[in-house]
Parts: sequence; structure tokens; C-alpha cells
Amino acid sequence: MQIRGITKRKIRVFLIWSVMLSCISVYADNGIAEQKNIMQENSKDDSFSDGEILSLQNDDKVEGEGYLTSREAVAAYIEAIKSCNIEKIISTFAVESYVDYFDFDSLIETNEKYMPYIMFLPQRDELARKINIENRRSNIITEIANSYKNYALSSDHNYDNSFSYLLTDFGTAENMMDKIFANDVEKLYSSILFTGEFVDQEYEEYENFEHLGADEISTEVAVIEMGGQRKLLYMHTVRYGDKWYMLNTAVPE
Repeated sequence: MQIRGITKRKIRVFLIWSVMLSCISVYADNGIAEQKNIMQENSKDDSFSDGEILSLQNDDKVEGEGYLTSREAVAAYIEAIKSCNIEKIISTFAVESYVDYFDFDSLIETNEKYMPYIMFLPQRDELARKINIENRRSNIITEIANSYKNYALSSDHNYDNSFSYLLTDFGTAENMMDKIFANDVEKLYSSILFTGEFVDQEYEEYENFEHLGADEISTEVAVIEMGGQRKLLYMHTVRYGDKWYMLNTAVPE
């Protein structure tokens, strides 16, 4: 696997946590109903070996068709963000490809342990595969939500996963939300201007990501204008075969 590199220490840390988060189980409200549907669709006894590449029909795929270059994937992601279309945004990411090429054995050997409640399921049947796909989708949604929160919060309330706001500081819940979430995110997103400019950053190699099963991983730093301000978007892209996809994103600067 060829790896171009990674920008900044915090981006390296972000990728490590992102890989772990992508293995967290889905706890969405509709999760039980979704799993029941999956079980009904897969009532026949189909089994697969670990590491075997499984595939859905194109009509069922979450990810799109992929892109010819890393930067084309980034441009598609930015355009999708501008459209405020959640499914379009998700389709720019590797989802089925991420799951199908994920080297489960390599991950276990690297970590020398298996944590059932926070790691992917071993992909031995189609049900496990679909659960892994939903886990991957959930992680992408988390990244999108984090970016949304970062833009939505007023300048007096910077986004921090570990920080809590106290109701006593605001009086009412309505006043709290109005004060904290002061920005119109859809308006900001629709104002995005992207001319195709990218910034070169110093890279440092990282190791022990063979379990992604990717042919290449690249870091891209795109320059956009949004709400009249210049922003840097830090993103990782991934190549499987001749197709590039978004891998993950970091909170922009």
C-alpha cells in the first residue's frame, strides 16, 4: 500500500480515532427496525469466509461510483456540502469499499486483542457485512455532525466534544440554544466558493494502517471561502483499485 503521508500531528491523531470510531456499533433510533429488515432479507443460510470481498447490487450501495483522482473526490465532497444534501455528502465517502477491503485479521494482529463492543464484526455473513456498513455510515454521519456543530456554534462557544453547557448560565433551554447555535449553517454552506486551490503541507509517515486494505491514502488540504472567510479543509482520501473516495475529514480551521 502506497501512502502519501499525513498533515500535522493532530490530523494523525484524528485518523487514529476515526478508525476506532468507525467500528462503534450503531445506536440510532431506527437501528432495531433496520436490523429486522436485514434479517428478513437474509433469511437464507449464506456464509462467507473472512477476507472474502462481498458486494451489494449497485441499487443498494451507499457510496457513489468513486473518482479518478484524490482531488476530484475532495471537489465532489465540497460540492455536496454546498448542496446540503446528506446522502450526496455520504456518497463521496468509501463505505462498501471501506468495509469490503477492511483486513480484520490485520487489525487484530496489530492490536493483539479484540474488543467486541467497539470494533467491526468479523465479516462471515451478509448480515455482519451490512451491520459493518451501517457502522461505517454512522461514523461518517458523526464527522458531518461535528463539522456542522463547529460552524453552527457562535464565536463565543467553540466546539469541544468534552465541554458541557450549564442551563443555569442561560436561564432557559430556548435561550441556551439561541446563544450557542447562533449561525445559519445551511446559509454558510450554500455560500461556499471553491476554486480548486489546495495547500501543500509538511507530511510525516504513519504506520500500522494496513488493516484498511487500501491501495493508497492521501491527505488533501483544500482552500475555500465561506461566509466571507477563508477556511482550510483537512481531508484524507483513499484509493481502492482505480477509484478514489473520501476517507475522513477533520474539523476545519
